[in-house]
Amino acid sequence: MTYFKTSLVASTALTLSMGVAFADPNTLFLDQDGNDNTAFIQQDIPGFSGDDAGGNDFGTTGNHALQDGNRNEMKFTNGSKNYHSNLSAGDNDVLEAKQIGDDNRMYFSNNSFGSSGDTASSGNDVNSAIQSGNNNYTDIVRHNADDGEIDLVRQEGDKNFLRIVQEHGNGNSVGTAIQIGSNNGFNQYNNTRQGTYIAQGDGSDNRVDVASIDGSNNGSIADNPGIYIDQSGSNNGLNSSTAQIFGNYNQIKVLQTGDSNNFFVRQGTDLVSGNENLAELTQIGSTNDGSITQEGNNNNVYATQIGNGNFMDAQQIGNANLITATFIGDGNGDNSGLSMTGMAGTLEASSGLLTQGTMFQNSSSAPSSGNTISYIVEGSNNLFAFAQIGAANTITGTVGTTGASNGNQVAVLQDGSSNSTTFTQNGGGNNNLAVSQ
Repeated sequence: MTYFKTSLVASTALTLSMGVAFADPNTLFLDQDGNDNTAFIQQDIPGFSGDDAGGNDFGTTGNHALQDGNRNEMKFTNGSKNYHSNLSAGDNDVLEAKQIGDDNRMYFSNNSFGSSGDTASSGNDVNSAIQSGNNNYTDIVRHNADDGEIDLVRQEGDKNFLRIVQEHGNGNSVGTAIQIGSNNGFNQYNNTRQGTYIAQGDGSDNRVDVASIDGSNNGSIADNPGIYIDQSGSNNGLNSSTAQIFGNYNQIKVLQTGDSNNFFVRQGTDLVSGNENLAELTQIGSTNDGSITQEGNNNNVYATQIGNGNFMDAQQIGNANLITATFIGDGNGDNSGLSMTGMAGTLEASSGLLTQGTMFQNSSSAPSSGNTISYIVEGSNNLFAFAQIGAANTITGTVGTTGASNGNQVAVLQDGSSNSTTFTQNGGGNNNLAVSQ
């Protein structure tokens, strides 16, 4: 085992390079104090077809690999030079890494880019990566890796950017990715202006337990969300994937491509509401599950599902909110076997405030401030129920635009005054609409 410690003072720049790790695992503990320091740790897989570099650790449990100061850079890589070995190196872990100060950068990567048939690396983990300060950047990349865990990534301060990429692998997870502060995404390292970006692509059984921001003005520019999560593959999200922002003027965007995926988006809670937030959830594939909850005023939801057998639960508590939901495919809104039927399930079994595909808005605290639901469905046998509790609410629905749309059912409950429901049904037959005001 190799173990060393380096202490630096202000205005010192140093590059540390741990070369090839042939047999024994290596452990490095780093302590840099001051500004403008560089720590570069590289543990390579040697040779054209040589040994694996596995079992290396950065930091030790209870002892951070630490940089304390401004404009520092910390980098830990494995397997970046060899593109042709079997690349089965695993168990390369960041145990404890921390930066304190402003304008710092932190990079961790296991880049197992191999030839066809190469064995993916596995079990490369980040136990804890923490930045405290402003205008900081954390970048964690895992390519061609399975069963990697990123337990905790935390940034506390303003104008920070967090990027996690787990591509071409299965069973990878992000435990908690959290930013505490405002205006995240607005720094010199990030021209996309996204506070937290997480990509898990071309794999299955990947998940993000919690991606969270606590603050305001995070990704409040159009198409640049505070949290952006992009997953492709199947069975991603599992039962516990959540993206959440607490505060005002924030955006969340989640894109899932594939089948049997799951995601929950939350903005605000019953204790801390948020205003003028945007949640966008798009699922392309079949038997996907989506859920969005917003607590506060002037919030917007854009929910899109393209495929068959998907389920979307969108709920808003507050005033002057908007839900825009688009469904293209068949059998959406059915989460446990077909039901409804007949006057939309006799108004969804005479309503305990309805359920089925569930879109729910409660604006009872400000009866003159209305909520809006816009619903578009293209396909057959889609089942939905909408409830609006309060006044001055509007529901506009369109069933079928270019082709036959058959057997669609909607139950609408508007409990209050000055509500309106407008539905257009084009083509097809056996569509069923029930409205109670």
